[in-house]
Amino acid sequence: MDWRIGYQAISSFSGLFQMRIALLNSLFPELGIGGSEMSTFYLAKGLKQLGHTVHVFSENDSESTVWEKYRDIDVLRIGAPLGYGPNIFATPRLEREYWRNESEESSSILARFEKHISEFRPNIIHTNVIGGTVGFWNLAREMGIPVVHTLRSYSLLCHRRMLRGHVPCKRVCSACLNPSREKSRIESNKVTSVVAISQHVMDVFRKSGWFADVEHRHVIGNSYEVSDVLFEESGGEKKYDFGYIGRLHETKGLELLIEQFSRLRKEIDKDLKLLIAGDGNPDYVNRLRQLAPSDGVEFAGYLSPTQFFALVRICVVPSIWYEPFGRVFAESLHHGVPVIGSKRGGGAEILDDSTGWLFDPIHPEQLRDAMISAFGLGDDGYQQMRQGCLAQAEQYSVKAIAEKYSSIYEKCLGISS
Repeated sequence: MDWRIGYQAISSFSGLFQMRIALLNSLFPELGIGGSEMSTFYLAKGLKQLGHTVHVFSENDSESTVWEKYRDIDVLRIGAPLGYGPNIFATPRLEREYWRNESEESSSILARFEKHISEFRPNIIHTNVIGGTVGFWNLAREMGIPVVHTLRSYSLLCHRRMLRGHVPCKRVCSACLNPSREKSRIESNKVTSVVAISQHVMDVFRKSGWFADVEHRHVIGNSYEVSDVLFEESGGEKKYDFGYIGRLHETKGLELLIEQFSRLRKEIDKDLKLLIAGDGNPDYVNRLRQLAPSDGVEFAGYLSPTQFFALVRICVVPSIWYEPFGRVFAESLHHGVPVIGSKRGGGAEILDDSTGWLFDPIHPEQLRDAMISAFGLGDDGYQQMRQGCLAQAEQYSVKAIAEKYSSIYEKCLGISS
């Protein structure tokens, strides 16, 4: 198969080329709405707006394989025998093993995907977070098609997401250095281009010896767009001084946030308000409620980003885990809400003095100092920072990110230098 079949110039004036792009991710909305799923959706949307033909190949939660449209994106959800598909409903391991033993069908994700990818005849295969990644890299080489891989998580390095219990790992430990992973590390040199969603993620993989011989290496953040009509352009009066949105989990630094918020509230003797939006393990959420002052902290449960950002003046992202990117940073920028963020992980690369404050979780007083600075912003200072957020958000727009990937595809195809 020749990857050059099918691409053509859209116009000599624009210099753009129409390509057939196969995006691979384990899940895709609405079966999954996590970081990799939403990032793949926004990328597919942006690439299609640029004139490319985009098909998303993902797994279904049943045995059936179906083509469908999701918000104008062509999606093939490929079925799997019982026990082999994505474990969306947290089926017990023994039950999944039972169904695998009973099945006579192929368990290989590559075998289930290969026919459909070949029929699409892509110019580019772009892998994201999906099982059997190395198999898809080898398939692309066999087909003579350039392959791009985006590092959206630590899954290739560590099955525990670079965590030991609730303690973040700074580097890959011996438990993750097994023969299978070592083979995958060597195979990583077969991709045409590797993209990381933050410099932090790229550095973690490079220090572990992955993608050592890959010539085309890039850092491109995740895209985001505000589509809810409730978005406030004015950035008017907000009910809460500070807010957190996301999963309620031990790695997110919520105890640190509540402790420093409570201390600040007593020190300055002000009726500060903190909104915590999201869900988590009920026992853990109850512990947080007991830690929080009842008259200063509200647990709202799930809120959409637009609902949340319409209520909070400053967003706080106090993660003690090394977030690969931290989508909430980009969401905050797009809603014109300044951020106080942890220095750990990729989120720290998004903020600067015009959009927020950074702190080191090892030094809790830095979080309190940042909250004091944020609370002390006058109306003019806040509006200036708000405009800085909106301006910087353009770097993470659907169009901007799609254009960066389109440029990488062209380089991989030898269309541009």
